Amino acid sequence: MSFYQSTRAILMDNGEEEDRQHQREVRLITVVLTILSCISMAIGLVVLALGLVILSAEAGVLSYLSGCNMTLGVAMFLAGLFEIVCACTRRATGCMIFLYDMFAVVSIIAAIVDIDTMRRWLQYQEGPQHAVPVAVEYTCLMLAAIGFCLTAGSCVLVCRVSQEQERLLFEDTYGLGTDK
Repeated sequence: MSFYQSTRAILMDNGEEEDRQHQREVRLITVVLTILSCISMAIGLVVLALGLVILSAEAGVLSYLSGCNMTLGVAMFLAGLFEIVCACTRRATGCMIFLYDMFAVVSIIAAIVDIDTMRRWLQYQEGPQHAVPVAVEYTCLMLAAIGFCLTAGSCVLVCRVSQEQERLLFEDTYGLGTDK
């Protein structure tokens, strides 16, 4: 074997090893993202249910407090749903990523508003006109904070996955990254 052939073989082995390492990294990110999105969907449903509990305690009149919780719950659930779609499909379309981004941004904003609303509600409550249990209020506050952290962290991972999908699409389109 000539020097050229042996050098080429070593470089190809290194390239294949890097490619395998890269694929393992992407699979790990996809698994973590799927777990986070399932948690996000579950929290979204719980927050939505708590918003409905607050709504029923307020005699069915939609208030700022129940509206914030229901908006956050729906947005987190839908963000988690599109997060799973973006992570698990090899070719997430721009529309899917846009929908994820939209619901993620809405859930982050709703979480911030909800945290502030719950904090004020707990601090300046004006007596027993609304018999919302304190445990429900603190649970909403805690879940909004967890939801904010989850969604913000997931945004970073979705960006990483979508970059990888763009790279694969580019390689498939232009025939790069394959030995011919």
